[in-house]
Amino acid sequence: MTKRQLVKWLEAKQSDAKAEVEIQYATAEKAYFAQRDEALKINETVDEVFRLISEADTVANRWKEALEKVEGIDTTCGWYTSLTTKLSDLSDKENIRMYIMKDFTDGTDTLRQLKAKRSETLRNIEKNYINVIANVESMKNAKTAIEYLEKLGFDLSALIEADNHPVTTALTVEVDTKFLFIGGEKK
Repeated sequence: MTKRQLVKWLEAKQSDAKAEVEIQYATAEKAYFAQRDEALKINETVDEVFRLISEADTVANRWKEALEKVEGIDTTCGWYTSLTTKLSDLSDKENIRMYIMKDFTDGTDTLRQLKAKRSETLRNIEKNYINVIANVESMKNAKTAIEYLEKLGFDLSALIEADNHPVTTALTVEVDTKFLFIGGEKK
């Protein structure tokens, strides 16, 4: 095993650590949003707006059907800004929710602290892995680096096992050795 292999392994571990932080953050953020939405009665508001929009849509469609019976009136080319077009934008709860969420900005301390903790944790992971990698690269050999990593608490057993049983791969490209040593001498 080489120090370079250890560095590559550490870089993968760093990615894993960052991914785990993102998962934890997403879970915490989802829980926060669920609690916030409950406190702000967002789902109840969405349901009520949906009910009212559905009623308005029914009224508008009845009116439009009546217009179609009037000679010379064409309702097939509704404009982008027409009432029926605007109501159709709000014809499902997800769109209503999206528009409701644009009515406010969440600047609560809880959300700011959650985001700050995520950023700080990611920065610390980055900083500490940079330090560990620098220490590994500056060590005399891979054996010393392995001992150092084990003292830090890294479980290298899978990496050591893989190194003891390397996977051999078939050569994929044919090589004509007569073109490797022009001049006749192999050095």
